Amino acid sequence: MIVWFFQRIYLGIPDNQTTFRITGYFWLLPGIPQIPNTIYQPTKLGGDAGHPPSTVQIVNDITISSPARQVYTGISRAPRRMRQKVQQRTSHLKNNRPAGNNTLFLDSHVEWRAYRFMTNSFGNPLFEF
Repeated sequence: MIVWFFQRIYLGIPDNQTTFRITGYFWLLPGIPQIPNTIYQPTKLGGDAGHPPSTVQIVNDITISSPARQVYTGISRAPRRMRQKVQQRTSHLKNNRPAGNNTLFLDSHVEWRAYRFMTNSFGNPLFEF
């Protein structure tokens, strides 16, 4: 649970004022400021006319790199004094390269996607899905 309460434990920020949580997944849900508005974020369980639930991604395993598409482990954006305590890494690695990720869709099915088919990305550090 240390990473869930990261901002309180390491930065002294009250829980009701935190701006992020580290869960081991990234969530494509409305209200998450780091997600570009070009990525569809569902607001209804039934999707909408252009986004049926079976095609709408809502949760992905972490595939993260910094520098982008070069290093996939030991990634931290924490203040220098805390970097060893709070690090992220890509969930599924094979020979230190991403193998792929599991994606949860709005209709509740999960699919494995090999890395070569992961075509979406955003942010710094870079998140891919």
